[in-house]
Amino acid sequence: MNKFQPTVEKVHLKNGLILLLLSFPDSLLCSIHLSLAMGNLFENEKERGLSALLQEVMVKGTQTKDAITFNREVESLGASIESSSNSFIGRIAIEGPNEHIFAILTLFFELIKSPALKKEEIEKEKGYLIDQLAALDDDPLNAALYRFKKAFYGTHPYGSPTLGETDCLKTFTEKKVNDWYRRWYVPNNMVIAVVGNYNLSRMKDVFYHQMGELIPQKVKPYQEDSFYPLSLRIVEQKDIQDSWMVYGYRAPSLFDVQGRVAFDLLSNSLGGSMYSR
Repeated sequence: MNKFQPTVEKVHLKNGLILLLLSFPDSLLCSIHLSLAMGNLFENEKERGLSALLQEVMVKGTQTKDAITFNREVESLGASIESSSNSFIGRIAIEGPNEHIFAILTLFFELIKSPALKKEEIEKEKGYLIDQLAALDDDPLNAALYRFKKAFYGTHPYGSPTLGETDCLKTFTEKKVNDWYRRWYVPNNMVIAVVGNYNLSRMKDVFYHQMGELIPQKVKPYQEDSFYPLSLRIVEQKDIQDSWMVYGYRAPSLFDVQGRVAFDLLSNSLGGSMYSR
């Protein structure tokens, strides 16, 4: 390997946490990303949106800092933080100046190990997600995509919006959100990537000290259920000037690397943009 091309060092902690380290000499920025298995695939019919709600609330402070104080400390370091979830992954990312990488990591560890998850923030974010779901129909393309997914995936989790279902969101309590956090934020369900300019030995020592003592828990695997389309065609008329059509078919599995690459090339060639072939 060329000495000018740093390689990723993969570290397995005894508790199951996977650490990916990439040090770039002279890098002025640092980035820390946490990924967890969570989302639609891991939710039952009564849990739709629980992952999305948790991820929204995760960055609203810690046990010792309210949301305003925590975010001010992040901003004082010139950093930014965001969280998200989709059908199968939850993510927290924090980025900022490399000169503050270890101070940024201190806030990162505090957040993922002791988030506030307060009732008032949970209720606020529930309302936000419910409003977002209601707004899906305001955009014709999103409305068409939503109905396509419902028809194509049927009762499979992929058929539900990653934001959740309104009826489910209304039922989620503070206890339910905290239980969901304890279920998924465990070391053997975490992959953390750190990119920046740092000493590898020191970075490993920091993670061994901060994350090495976390206790692993049994993580529920997702169900590889088959699915059957509910309908081959859905037509809905709305009082708008635009018309949108969505059609689709089953693609290769994410685990079928060769098939997925071929499908991506075909998809971009046939329909990647207005300038596709």
